[in-house]
Amino acid sequence: MRILLNGSEVGALDDKKGLSDFLEALAREENRKGRAIARILFNGIETNNWDKMVDEIEINEIELVTAPIDKLFAETLSDAYDYLARLEQGLEDIGTNLQLGRKREALELLARAIEGLEWYTQVLQLIIQSKPGEATNVKERLNILNGWLREILGAGEREDYSLLADLLLYELAPEIKRNQKWLEEIIANLDLKT
Repeated sequence: MRILLNGSEVGALDDKKGLSDFLEALAREENRKGRAIARILFNGIETNNWDKMVDEIEINEIELVTAPIDKLFAETLSDAYDYLARLEQGLEDIGTNLQLGRKREALELLARAIEGLEWYTQVLQLIIQSKPGEATNVKERLNILNGWLREILGAGEREDYSLLADLLLYELAPEIKRNQKWLEEIIANLDLKT
């Protein structure tokens, strides 16, 4: 199989056995250059789950597309910013559904909102790695979010849907709005090399 990096052939392997080690070494080398893998294509098909795809299809060609780490970081923060706006609205919808007695619908949406919050906490961890000066702010935000999540889970376990709605509407949604404003400031202060 041929292995391409940003359109240029960088190697070939006879089988999949050494593929993982080869790709990890390539990623480390790109990292040293200030770049990271942005996309992986197997036989021209983009994938986010390359481990699974390696096992499922015959691979003739793998193409890795890299981008500057700073650019990927900025894109991730921008995605998080956009997501937080949707999450805030979603939390308000969940709270309203609970107030209107639409428990089933609200709890289904709440499960997805919690998954989204888990992704956002990963973004916060990335901020700590990429902008160590923000570590204190990030840890404070994580503590606040985790505190509200504990309260929310407790209300859910007790089936206190009135309290759950209040927590979502009047505590977590405004906290998400504050996080979005904070992310906006971080994005505005990024020093991106073009």
